[in-house]
Parts: sequence; structure tokens; C-alpha cells
Amino acid sequence: MEHTCPYHGSCQGLIRECEQLRENDRVVMLELGDIKERIVAVEQAAKSAHHRLDAMEEQTKAVIRLAMSVENMSEKVEKVLNLYEEHDTRLLNLEKLPGDSALKTWHWLMVTVGSAIISMMFTIIGALALGVIK
Repeated sequence: MEHTCPYHGSCQGLIRECEQLRENDRVVMLELGDIKERIVAVEQAAKSAHHRLDAMEEQTKAVIRLAMSVENMSEKVEKVLNLYEEHDTRLLNLEKLPGDSALKTWHWLMVTVGSAIISMMFTIIGALALGVIK
């Protein structure tokens, strides 16, 4: 059968164009689905990275606190060492004092008694602070 419609060729072209558009639309929809999946994966990875960063931030804060504690402890140890050196120098000076053994014995006795009294005072203060003695 021969087509007598003058627009038959144009209609066939439009039909092919519509089919092509449908095929293109199907491909675009498949690509959109793939893109959506990729976006979800990227969002999950970003969320995981944020959790890791938060954990690292907490660890960094803990390391800083530790470093500050070590610095504080180092200062205290240095003070104790200076005090030790001062006492050592004083003891050496006492030992160098001229005089008989009775005078040296007297100085040694005073240093020993003084050290014992100071030790006892610190022990009592520590016991009071800890609540051992009420």
C-alpha cells in the first residue's frame, strides 16, 4: 500500500526522533542512578572521615595535656635538684668548718635533728592532707 499522506515521511522522521529521545532518556536515567549511588558513597566516606578527625582531635588534646603535665613535672624535678644541690653545698661547707671533732659532731647532730624535724613535719602534713590523721 502506497502512502498518500504528504506528511508521511516527516511523521516517520518524528517517530524515529522520539524513539531516539526515549533511548537517550533511558541512558540518562541509568547514569543518574549511578551518580546517586556514587554521591551516597562519597557522603558515607565524608561522614567516616569526620568521625576519624573528631577522634584525632580528642587524641591531640590528650597529648597536649600530657605534654603540659610532663613540663610541669620537669620544672618541679628541677626545683628539687636545685634544693638538693644547695643542701649538698651547705653540708660540704659544714664539714669543712675548722674545729675539733666535738664541734663537727655538734653540727652533724644539729643537721640530723633538723632534718628529722622537717621530715616529721612533712609526714604529718602529708598524713593530714590524705586524711590519715584527723
